[in-house]
Amino acid sequence: MKWRINKKWLLGLAGLLAVCAANHIEYAWRSRAAAARGAPKLSVIVKQEEGAVGHRTIGVAEASLPDQAGTQVLRFGTLAAWNYEREKSPPCPQAIAALSGNTVMVVGFMYPLETGSQVKTFCLLRSTQTCCYGPRPQYNQYLLVEMRGAPVKFERLAPVMVEGRFLAEAHPEDGYIYKLEGTSACAADGEQTEIDAAAAAKAAGLMLFDFAWLEAMRPSTNGAHIPVSSELAALDGRRVVVEGFCVGQTKGAAPGIILGRNWWDGVAQGTPSDLYNAVKVFLAGESEFPSRWQDRAVFTGTLHVAADPKDWPAQGVVSLRDAVKGVPGHGPNATTSHQAGPYLPLPIETVLLGSYVAAAFIQALRRSARNASSAARKKGRTDA
Repeated sequence: MKWRINKKWLLGLAGLLAVCAANHIEYAWRSRAAAARGAPKLSVIVKQEEGAVGHRTIGVAEASLPDQAGTQVLRFGTLAAWNYEREKSPPCPQAIAALSGNTVMVVGFMYPLETGSQVKTFCLLRSTQTCCYGPRPQYNQYLLVEMRGAPVKFERLAPVMVEGRFLAEAHPEDGYIYKLEGTSACAADGEQTEIDAAAAAKAAGLMLFDFAWLEAMRPSTNGAHIPVSSELAALDGRRVVVEGFCVGQTKGAAPGIILGRNWWDGVAQGTPSDLYNAVKVFLAGESEFPSRWQDRAVFTGTLHVAADPKDWPAQGVVSLRDAVKGVPGHGPNATTSHQAGPYLPLPIETVLLGSYVAAAFIQALRRSARNASSAARKKGRTDA
């Protein structure tokens, strides 16, 4: 029995194959675009350090930095081995000299050598101690970075990852012994996006906490407590948004921080926090901690109002419970649906193609059978 597939079915099959191909080409393009937007290359851990009085000093926990595929991570702990003094001019240690000329990645903090939000020349420091008014760093505590391409965004307190060609060459007359010819630089924790807390809270149907409610309770000169206002008491148990400065951490087993109305460095600069200008924020988990270099933060949680003044020293007048960073569904913490694979999954493609081919084959068989039956009847009439 002879059979053949109708040309229309072949054209339909070609069209279906073209749709499947476009489906996978789009997915490949979308995957490359997502990779270009990029997650950070390193998971950077920072730690609090002892620094100048009145200055919050943080540094990178360099032991947590793994080497990257194809690029060596150069640590300030390694650079410290060259204890350079201009008067003595000691030679560069062999271990460091061997790295000179190599492509490396260094994680540190920016100290700009030019004005503006975009810079091409800056020093990369081991910690933030010298970023504002700390002491001058030693030669082996920083690198002079000159970006070879376009200027990069200046990050004031966030650690940055800089990749480039490392040079160990003492030029004390120019102020450095280490230099990096930078090819790329970005914030170690990815691009940080500001959030408009008031707009995000309004869009989410939540109330933005007003620190003025606490300030109104500040005791008068005779020290008598002012009771919680009815307006504040009515917020007990409601989900609210709180925005403020990160001025400290809560004590005890529950992880949390203290958000203040005013900035304070925790030592001497700014306005110290107290019961009437700060909120204790108890986090839903340790993952909700803001970055250690982040001065200001926004949290959403359930507000707890302590009516009894005896509870205020431990709980604060108000506290935020089960708090999460940002405003869920809004601002930089908003989640958007993301198709993990092709829009038309492979199993569905297989079923569609298989069904189409089977239908075309069955149609061809039926057509061939009809043709054979017609030919037999025609032959029978001819024989008669």
